[in-house]
Amino acid sequence: MGLPAADLDLFIDLGDRLIANTDPDITDVVWGRDDTDAYRRYPFRSPYGKRLWDLGREVVAGRLREPGDDLLSRLLRAEVDGDRLSETDLDNFFSILVVAGNETTRIAIAQGVLAFCQHPEQWERLRADPALLDPATDEVNRWTCPTHFMRRTATTDTTLGGAAIRAGDKVVLWYVSGNRDDAEFEHPDVFDVGRSPNRHLSFGRGGPHLCLGVHLARLEVKVVLAALARRVSRFELAGEPRRIRSNFTNGLKALPLRVIE
Repeated sequence: MGLPAADLDLFIDLGDRLIANTDPDITDVVWGRDDTDAYRRYPFRSPYGKRLWDLGREVVAGRLREPGDDLLSRLLRAEVDGDRLSETDLDNFFSILVVAGNETTRIAIAQGVLAFCQHPEQWERLRADPALLDPATDEVNRWTCPTHFMRRTATTDTTLGGAAIRAGDKVVLWYVSGNRDDAEFEHPDVFDVGRSPNRHLSFGRGGPHLCLGVHLARLEVKVVLAALARRVSRFELAGEPRRIRSNFTNGLKALPLRVIE
């Protein structure tokens, strides 16, 4: 994205405070409080969403003055049938790229290491057979399911799985449920680095709402697993993992580890 390196920690911190907006250890914004009404147009109805948008507009203004070859500059130049992204569209693009571009991948990697702590035989399998790297990457993504759910609004009347859905209805997609669906996965509650096929839903499943960064996220998880497999013989828990208090994200606040080379 070409973001200024000096501000990266701030961008990540704001994203954390947005995503973990129900954990009092991470954010001071309380859902249902009257003063959140002032932020209802911002991501997660949060003042941190406004700060992220404000920072994004400063970066965009700089790109308008001095365009580059980074992703934001390309978005500013992009046209579809002569239409360009509006200021609000750019605000949302910026916040989604900053937050989703790091949060879910960090969760998958951290929760994946936790899974290998709890299932050391699977780590031994992966280290012994590099050909398992691709299926192991998919299994880490399925097992960790960084985002538990997403909501969509039906645009037309339809029927899905025998349930009638009317235009305007809010439909909640529970990815975490789909990733443990025993109609799709054999032994879904088993962590298996050799699982194939593995049609998990952690980044969506095709169509216009497929995660924009799905291929990059998968590559990042794969590269980290490959590097760790070359250097680490096993992981051991050195304390209790601390999870983020959230039903939206499957994040960790702390994962005490011993790494044995």
